[in-house]
Amino acid sequence: MTEPNRPVWRPLCLSHDPALIVDPDSGGYLDLEPLLDELDPHGAGIHVMHPGCDLMVGSFAHLPGSGERETLLSVVCPPHRIELHPGTHQHEEAVHVEAVWLGLLAALRPARNLMIPDGDPLAAAARRLPECWTNDRARRLAPLLGVTVPRG
Repeated sequence: MTEPNRPVWRPLCLSHDPALIVDPDSGGYLDLEPLLDELDPHGAGIHVMHPGCDLMVGSFAHLPGSGERETLLSVVCPPHRIELHPGTHQHEEAVHVEAVWLGLLAALRPARNLMIPDGDPLAAAARRLPECWTNDRARRLAPLLGVTVPRG
């Protein structure tokens, strides 16, 4: 268990539906950079356990009132210089998104389709998210975000 309010970084696999925490019994990482190194598809890290999977990183903390459950605070899409799988976008830097935005996207648009019509009230909020965030990725994270989404 982490110290209250002390976030730890944990690898996430979004190829599973719902997404899962890779090695949930580990203590996690106190710093993001070593975990991003572990996600390098050319290294001997986590990609060995999850070859070809859609891997991301979540920041978790024990917040007051959450009991033993860790709360997902943010999600990081690691740097990709090539498209590793459908839905990833190339970016040189890690892309951070607060969990509340992803929870909103997952709750309001649970369908598997990736397009949000321009007239939809969610469209403006969705445009604020980096391109690597699709409805499908957010929907797969819904249980970790504490959002109940009907299967669509």
